[in-house]
Amino acid sequence: MLVYGCRLSLTPESDITTAIAAVGRWLQFKTRADFPIRMLRDDGNRELDEHEVNWYGQHDQTESWWALRYSHPDSIIEGRSWITEVGLHRTPTSHVCTVCLQTREQSTLVMEEAECTQPRLVGDMLKSVGHVPGYCDGSLKRLDLDNCEQVSEQIRQPAREYPIVQISVDLAGEPLLDADRVAMLSAGVACVYLIPSTVDTFELQDRMGGEYSCYHGALNIIWPVGESQRAGKARFRRVMAHQVESARQAGRRPENVLLASLCHRMNELLSRSHITPESVRAARHRAELAALHQAAKSAKSGEEVENLYRLVDKDQRDEIDQLKRERVDLVRQLNEARDQLFTTQSELEGFRGQLARDSQRPGFRESRVSLDARKEVADSIAKDGFKLQHALDFVASAYEDRVVLLDTARASARDSAKFNDVPKALELMCRLCSTYWQSLANGEGDAQARVIFGNSFSARDSEGVEGNKRAKDLRTFVYKGRPLHMVSHLKIGRKDSVAETWRLYFHWDAAAQVIVIGHCGRHLDHG
Repeated sequence: MLVYGCRLSLTPESDITTAIAAVGRWLQFKTRADFPIRMLRDDGNRELDEHEVNWYGQHDQTESWWALRYSHPDSIIEGRSWITEVGLHRTPTSHVCTVCLQTREQSTLVMEEAECTQPRLVGDMLKSVGHVPGYCDGSLKRLDLDNCEQVSEQIRQPAREYPIVQISVDLAGEPLLDADRVAMLSAGVACVYLIPSTVDTFELQDRMGGEYSCYHGALNIIWPVGESQRAGKARFRRVMAHQVESARQAGRRPENVLLASLCHRMNELLSRSHITPESVRAARHRAELAALHQAAKSAKSGEEVENLYRLVDKDQRDEIDQLKRERVDLVRQLNEARDQLFTTQSELEGFRGQLARDSQRPGFRESRVSLDARKEVADSIAKDGFKLQHALDFVASAYEDRVVLLDTARASARDSAKFNDVPKALELMCRLCSTYWQSLANGEGDAQARVIFGNSFSARDSEGVEGNKRAKDLRTFVYKGRPLHMVSHLKIGRKDSVAETWRLYFHWDAAAQVIVIGHCGRHLDHG
C-alpha cells in the first residue's frame, strides 16, 4: 500500500553526489552500517539482518539517474514490511528527488492501520541539498488581502499539480494545529498558507470566493484543477474546526491526519513521476540501445536496423502513452467521486453538528413537527447534496419561534441550487436568528449588526437601487396580506453569478418578535 509520496525540486547547482551522500547518512542511521558515496554511486545491494538495500545509477556527461529501494520489517506489527524508495534525476537545469513510502503486508490478517508520516530522509535532503524556493518548499506562507489575488491566480492555474492548504485561526486568534509543522510535513506535496488573525475573512471571502477561503479555525484543501473540470475551477475539501478537535480527542495528531488526507489524494499522481530503480535501469538500457544504434549506422545493414529500431520504439511508446492516459482518466474519475462523497458527508456532518449545538440553546423547543421537518431536510441532503434550500429549511425548523419564511424566500433558494458556499450562508442565517435576533429583542437595533456580521451586513441598499422603481419592486414582498419593502440584507460575493453571490433580505417584526425573510438567493437586479 502506498502511504506517502513527494517530489522535491532540489537546487540545480548541487551535484547529485551530495544528494546520494544524504541518502547514505540516512541509511547509516536506519541500519547502523556505513554506506559511503563510492559504494552508492553506481549499482549495488546489501542485506543486513532483515534490512535489504538495492540501488542503481546511470551517469553520463549531461544527465544522471539514481534510485534506491530500502525495505525492513515493522518493529511492532508482525507481518508488515516498510519499503522506502528514493529517486534522483539531475540535468544541467534541474535536480529532482522523489520519495515514496509504502507497506507490504504478509496477508489480510495484518489489520492495523499504517500511519502516514514523512520519512526523515526528506528533511535530511532539504537540509543537505536545499529546495528551490517556491510553492512546495516546506515553508509556511501568509495569505492576506495584499496577496489574495495572486493566490487566486495560483489556485486557478490549469498547470498546477499540487494541492493548496489554507489554515485559518479560531476566535482566539490561533490556528488549531501547528501550521509550521504542517508546512514542513507537506514539503514536496502541498503549498501551505496561514490566514493571520489580522485578516478580515469576510473581505477575503468576497475577493477569493467562498470555496477558496476559510475561517473560525477551519482548514481548506484546494485540489489541482482537473482537465475534465471547468477551466480554472478547482475542487476543494473543507475541514471544520470541530473535526480537527475530534481528531485530537481521538488521540491522533491533526497535522498527521491532514498529511494523510493530502497523500491519499496525491499519491497516485506523484507515483506516476516517481523515479524507481526500474526506471533507472530503463534509462541505462535506452542509453545502451542508443549507443548500439549509433554503431549500427556504420554497418552495412544500418538502414534496416534503424528502421526496425524506430518502429519498435514508436510501438512501445504509443502503447505506454495509451496506458498512461487510461490510468489518468480512471484516477481522475475516482478522485472526483471521492470529492463528491466527502463533500456530501461533510455538509451532512456540519448540519448534524449545528442541530446538536442549537438543541442546547436556552428556550429551544422540541416538537414532533420540527423533528419531522429536520428529518426530511437530512434525508434530502443525503440524497441530493447540501443545497441552499436545505440550509433555509434547517433555519426555519431550528428557529421556528424566531423566523418566518415567505414563499418568495423558499422559491429564490430553490432557484439558487448552484450556489457553492452554502455552509457560509447557513452560518450567517444562524447568526441572524440567534445572536442578532437577541440583540433586536433587547432593543439594540442595528448597532450590533456590524459586530455580528462584519461586512456581510447592509442596513440598506445604495441610493441608485432605492431610487429605482423596478429595483424597489423586486425587494417588496407580501407579508400578512400587505406589501412590505425590505432593505436590510446579508450578502456573500459581489459578482453577477448565481454560484458565487448570495443575498438574503429580511425585516424585523418587533410586535411579533420574529425575523421575516423575503428573499434568499441570487443577487437582485439594480433596476
